[in-house]
Amino acid sequence: MSQSIAAKEWKPSEKLPEDFLNLPHKLYAQDPNWIPEDRDALEASFSESNPYFSKNKACIIHSENLRLAGFYNPELRIDGETAAFFGFWETTNDLDLCKDAFDQLDAWARGLGAKRIYGPINFSTYNDYRLRLDAFERPQFLGEPYNPSYYPDLLEQLGYEIRYKYFTACCTTQVLAFAAKMQIEKLEKKANDAGITLKPLTSDYWMASLDQLYPIVDCIFKENFAYTPITFDQFKSYCGEKFANKFCPTMSNVALQNDKIVAFQLFYPDYSPLVTQAAENRIDTQNLRYCDHFQLLPEPRTFLGKTVGVHPDFRSMGLGYYGGFFGTLRAEEHKLYEFGYGAMVREDNHSKAIKKFAQHSYHYGLFHKAL
Repeated sequence: MSQSIAAKEWKPSEKLPEDFLNLPHKLYAQDPNWIPEDRDALEASFSESNPYFSKNKACIIHSENLRLAGFYNPELRIDGETAAFFGFWETTNDLDLCKDAFDQLDAWARGLGAKRIYGPINFSTYNDYRLRLDAFERPQFLGEPYNPSYYPDLLEQLGYEIRYKYFTACCTTQVLAFAAKMQIEKLEKKANDAGITLKPLTSDYWMASLDQLYPIVDCIFKENFAYTPITFDQFKSYCGEKFANKFCPTMSNVALQNDKIVAFQLFYPDYSPLVTQAAENRIDTQNLRYCDHFQLLPEPRTFLGKTVGVHPDFRSMGLGYYGGFFGTLRAEEHKLYEFGYGAMVREDNHSKAIKKFAQHSYHYGLFHKAL
């Protein structure tokens, strides 16, 4: 029987309800591949310490077997429409319960003037978003959407459709290195002719360059779907020391022209063997450091190619591919990984070419519905 629940305008001075915090731990209690949600980080994100609440609104809807949050930025327009997001959605396989919750969300969003709802998006696309659509038997990697197999069907029954599809493709490093060797010389010459050099990107270099990176990141990603500008303090929070400590300094790289950053590419080890629920001596994801934890990863090791940023003025030069090939060949040289993931690529992105080399793929969706 459906439980009666109502949307509550969220006040960040309040404390999140226990069932909102506890539900994922109950739903995934028997799933060894789940990476446990960080309760402290979740509570902090809904607190007064989150600058999101200085201009934007949120609501929460919860019961013993469902949680849902709504987000509304009055300045955001997507395709000329005002829009709301839903996020932090977790539920048992109960359509009536979900219909009750999403009807409440619709009413809240409509009352604020939203014409469409997108999700799952946790606050904004700087945070976790999207839903896994298949390969539910495969482990989760850090930052990847992970959910029960019945979630996509529930959303479709609630009137949602997929707006964008994404994929993660898994390849052997041998295949990736072969492709890199075939093309890197031409790309390297093109970059060198423009006075652009590529160098490995360490966490120290990243942290020392935050002032320079902040406007570049905004310029690179401002045309992305539902992009929301953030303050420098937010950027430091999202992309500061804990962020930089995780990436692989051998593969990650930065492209420089006259000592100015024009592109970067970030690679990470797949830390999942150390952080999933079944991991022996599990490590808190907030404490991961490449320098401390890479050597603890069992073989065969896998890397994730997750973030490519190229300044718009340099996008015709193939710097994204150049950085990817550069990192792949360095990984092969140092024998660091046996497999690589091209992670969370949108289906209409030119990087979709990696899919033809894939041994297997994961697929994801971002959903929407008109109000």
